[in-house]
Amino acid sequence: MPYWICCNSCFNLPGPDCQLAVASCGHVICSVCFQKGKQGEYMICKAKCQVTPLSDKSSAEVKALFSDINSVATKHFTEISKVLLFQARHQKRLMVHYQKRNEKLELKMKQEIQQMSKKITAQNAYIAKLESTLQHQRCTIESILSDYITTWYGNCTAHNRKALQRVVRSAQRITGGNLPTLQDTYSTGCHRKAKISSRTTTT
Repeated sequence: MPYWICCNSCFNLPGPDCQLAVASCGHVICSVCFQKGKQGEYMICKAKCQVTPLSDKSSAEVKALFSDINSVATKHFTEISKVLLFQARHQKRLMVHYQKRNEKLELKMKQEIQQMSKKITAQNAYIAKLESTLQHQRCTIESILSDYITTWYGNCTAHNRKALQRVVRSAQRITGGNLPTLQDTYSTGCHRKAKISSRTTTT
């Protein structure tokens, strides 16, 4: 038995005349002290306990209480190490699986983003081309209307001017912008023609 096992009452070590027993309360008592106590009552804690003699025939549960702590620690540490190694190995497999899965998803997302970026760039270029074409058409329509209005507006009847106003409104719907009024267009055209005539006369 380990050196520290002794009676918890007289603290004598076990010997031929001093056999030890363990009580259900957890105390250790020798046969001498046990006989000194009252029947049915444990003399150390005064509780009613069951007493089991310490011998080779003691149960495994009782023997385990007096085992060498180093042996117990080594045994359990070995078992714990096996469990930890097993679980860590499977956790690592799962982690690697999800890492590879994430890498594939990231690659797929990058490819999709690149494709979307190309489409957006192409659409922006197409929109810019449409805007340029629309601007050119707007300028062409405004130029034609300006020349027409400047030439004919002064001699138009009220009926013709209404018809001409309808043409301007149709042009606004086509170009998507607001055009100057007939009077403003006529005045601007006249001023422009006057300036051109003045420069021609001067030269």
